[in-house]
Amino acid sequence: MPETEFELTRLDEQERELLLEALDAFTSSLADTESKLPYLALRRDIEEGGVSPVNVPCLENLLELTLQSGRARRRQSPQAEKRLLRLFHGTPRGGAVKQAVRETNEALASLKGQVLDTVSFTPNTPGAYRLLIDTDACRIDLEITRQGVSVKGVEIGI
Repeated sequence: MPETEFELTRLDEQERELLLEALDAFTSSLADTESKLPYLALRRDIEEGGVSPVNVPCLENLLELTLQSGRARRRQSPQAEKRLLRLFHGTPRGGAVKQAVRETNEALASLKGQVLDTVSFTPNTPGAYRLLIDTDACRIDLEITRQGVSVKGVEIGI
């Protein structure tokens, strides 16, 4: 589903409070008014109890930065972090991460019962790494980046 079609229509009071606190901390770090404008529109949406499709990318950015930095856990609580993570997984970007993890787990499940011959982890491009797993019956090639993990190849019966 394209990001523009997604709409978060209901935020409960605690979600609104958590998002507004994270949003205020984030926007206070932005240097100029122009860069703050999309986040001010997101703020209005959150105050009204939902997020319109046009503001979903800003919500995804906010959640991703807040969660990756550890700010939600440090400044709010582990429970707040869990709620924000649940919200992130409900967005298109978060859904794509969950799908990539599902696909990776399916590929790794093909290793069950096999003896590992080789496991190698190598740098690919800056911020990206490859994990190659060889058994006597298959080979799995995974790429790990800031955006998550993805299956680059599965060879069975090699």
